[in-house]
Amino acid sequence: MYENIHEPPLESSFAGQTRAYDEDIMIVVLLPTHDMPDVAVHIAPRQFLLAPGIDEAGLQIRQVIDLPYDVSMDGVDAEQSGNSIRITAALA
Repeated sequence: MYENIHEPPLESSFAGQTRAYDEDIMIVVLLPTHDMPDVAVHIAPRQFLLAPGIDEAGLQIRQVIDLPYDVSMDGVDAEQSGNSIRITAALA
């Protein structure tokens, strides 16, 4: 249910870097704060969407990351550590 959401999600700009290796691509994203709840990574062949949970004010920020290459949908791993998320994906 979305009864508690009063505001539309906000677009935000997270700092990040993208690096391509032989058969993988790695993205490291710095989140604005350490306490972003329930960060979800949604994947598409050429995009990632980072969407943390809704904060105490009822707001949600999100970030779309456009990828320079197609990635394999079943070859994605994401790990959060403090205020950073590292996403590794196999190139398609």
